[in-house]
Amino acid sequence: MKIKNLIILFLMINGIVIYPQNNGIPIDLNKAVQFTVQRYPLILQLTKQADIVDARVSQLKSNFLPSIDADLSYARLGPVQVFQFGTLSAQLYPENNYDAHIGLEYTVYDFGKRDAQIDLVSSNRNAALDNVEMAKTNLAYQAIQAYYSILFLKESLKLKDEQLSNLNIHLQNTVAKVKSGSATDFDTLTTNVKISTVLNQKIDIENDTKKQEIQLRTLMGMAPDARIDVTGNFNIPQMNYNTDSLIQIAVKERSDLKIAHDNEITASLQKLNAQKNDMPSFNFNFMYGFKNGFIPNIDVIRGNFAAAVSFRYPIYNGSKTDYLEQEADANLLSTRSHDDDVEITIKADVTKALSDLASLNMQLNNIDVQIEQATKSVARSEIQYRDGTLRNLDLLDAQTNLSEAKLSELQLIFKNILAYYNLERSIGKRLWAGEPH
Repeated sequence: MKIKNLIILFLMINGIVIYPQNNGIPIDLNKAVQFTVQRYPLILQLTKQADIVDARVSQLKSNFLPSIDADLSYARLGPVQVFQFGTLSAQLYPENNYDAHIGLEYTVYDFGKRDAQIDLVSSNRNAALDNVEMAKTNLAYQAIQAYYSILFLKESLKLKDEQLSNLNIHLQNTVAKVKSGSATDFDTLTTNVKISTVLNQKIDIENDTKKQEIQLRTLMGMAPDARIDVTGNFNIPQMNYNTDSLIQIAVKERSDLKIAHDNEITASLQKLNAQKNDMPSFNFNFMYGFKNGFIPNIDVIRGNFAAAVSFRYPIYNGSKTDYLEQEADANLLSTRSHDDDVEITIKADVTKALSDLASLNMQLNNIDVQIEQATKSVARSEIQYRDGTLRNLDLLDAQTNLSEAKLSELQLIFKNILAYYNLERSIGKRLWAGEPH
């Protein structure tokens, strides 16, 4: 009973709750989205994948340049063989052997093998960039969800405060009726139960708001306890779409289909690369340096050089090239099938998104009559209750029905907004490019 009386006293004193001023960082929809795509670590991670591809391409391009090596060596040989020719003697090699030279190796021509390797690796760059775009779109949609969830929960709190205010006024009238003998303590208890129920609902909404704010701060790269003030309009965007035209836009713009096409190109280049595996190559080698061991004076260090041209032609490698081509063919067929699968999924996504919007719009149009009926029912019930011809419980039920109708309208608006952005995402719109509307 003490707890109940404290609740009653709290409500009677406060009436409508006045929220403390939020001095946090103001966050509108555009800031929520831009902060997310600029600061979320996944974007940097995927962006670096393109840099990795560039580095690999540069590595392969270095194969078009000659490789130059320097080599220094010393060798002590023994026993040294000496040939005797009468009084003359000849030493075949010195005991101390010194050699210092620079060598150059260069592949003159390889029938397109290096070009095929570069094209294969370069094809991964487009997929990496398309992955960045897809991640930005998905993260932007998550930020939009969190942003509008916070606005929805704030509006829900206002409805609960309004409901608590009405219940508080009704409680005061009920207490007055109990004193005058026209109502019982059970009527007061019933009202207190309604109040406690709404209070618990409000606690849940406040907790959900905190969790959504944490989610939004995390997406925006802020500390979990950073103070933010989410502001904006809770309005339904204007929509007028045609299914066929939207599917055409989606097939053209969706990043996941672009990635599928990128993978198909990579698979076709993989096959070309496999076919180049048996190509011959022309190579040139040149070496210049200084060493001893040359006749007639084997101890004198002299300059020397060597130049060579070679031709290499693979004859047999255990059918490795055939197996590589089989793998490439299978991968190419797989990627083409994946293209078809992604396109079917995209068409289904757009169709379902449009269906959701149409359904929500119809429900939203129907909710007006429910609110009108609930409003008139409350007004009528209040008159009957004051006249003593209606029970306290019936009046509370009428007030609850009105609050639930208003909350249902709010939920439909919220779902409608998210459905709109889900449709925008399903057709491949870059929600992060420019200000969402």
